[in-house]
Amino acid sequence: MKYSLLIGLSLVVATPAFAADPQPAAAVAPAAAATATVTADEARAKLYKQARSRGYKRMTVKGDLMFCRNEATMGSRFEKAVCLNEAALASALKHEADTQADINAGRSGACAGQGCAEGTLGGGM
Repeated sequence: MKYSLLIGLSLVVATPAFAADPQPAAAVAPAAAATATVTADEARAKLYKQARSRGYKRMTVKGDLMFCRNEATMGSRFEKAVCLNEAALASALKHEADTQADINAGRSGACAGQGCAEGTLGGGM
């Protein structure tokens, strides 16, 4: 009986100490959310800047924010307006960046074939 009373009292005394811990964590949560919001705003601004550099213009189409530019269609000299929403624009810009990185990786200048002599790019003939 004495032990159960002692354990019960120790739990009651220890409980307020644990209840005080979540308050500082709750104060940290809004700061983290504000940082995430700033980061999202910065990412959006960077996306808009990349879009402008690629020739896209911000337009409102049927009440939605769209990014439009004129592109020549394959096999024709006529240009066609192409409009993308923000998610599609981000995907298209990422695809362009990945393609450019792949092209640049192929131009590393390293000679990897059998006829390559050390220090030459085209293989010593």
